[in-house]
Amino acid sequence: MDNKEKILQLIVEEGEKEAQLILKEAEEEKNRILSEAKKNADEKRSSIEREMEIEIEGIKKRGESQWGIEGRNMLLKKKRDLISEIFKDIENKLEALGSNEKLDWYANIFDKYYASGKAELLLNEKDKKAFGDDFLNKISNKDVVLSEKTGSFAGGFILIQDKTEINCTLDVLVEEERKKYEGEVAKLLFGKDSI
Repeated sequence: MDNKEKILQLIVEEGEKEAQLILKEAEEEKNRILSEAKKNADEKRSSIEREMEIEIEGIKKRGESQWGIEGRNMLLKKKRDLISEIFKDIENKLEALGSNEKLDWYANIFDKYYASGKAELLLNEKDKKAFGDDFLNKISNKDVVLSEKTGSFAGGFILIQDKTEINCTLDVLVEEERKKYEGEVAKLLFGKDSI
């Protein structure tokens, strides 16, 4: 093995180590956010339960059969509202990540959705100013350029390949995760009485 091959192998190995570290840090961050969200949710759930008890007493006075329907609907709405608040908190925390953390996260998302060939990245104005060029350097792909335009979304980016736009904005990514994990979150919060 000549020196070029050894250097190339060292670079590849270092890149793999760095990718594993980034993935580990992302998993730890996800677990920390979920833990914090559960704590916040428990506090909010207690408050909601107190409010519900007061409202339920009023509904009971209107009649047993009507109470059953309205009570279940109200409880379901409160549970859904609580879950929505948790995912909104997660979105806010992701939006507030520091530039380096956000840059690593964006690069991982880019790697997940980028196919090949020429592409354009559309960032919001804040992220473009903060680390647009660093983003291009991080993904180190000569076929990818920053869009001249900026988007009016909170975070994330839109990946434009050929005539296709892949929406990797923060609200869309969080909504995708919500679809995947809403049931698990409901079970964590409400146990067997989940939604």
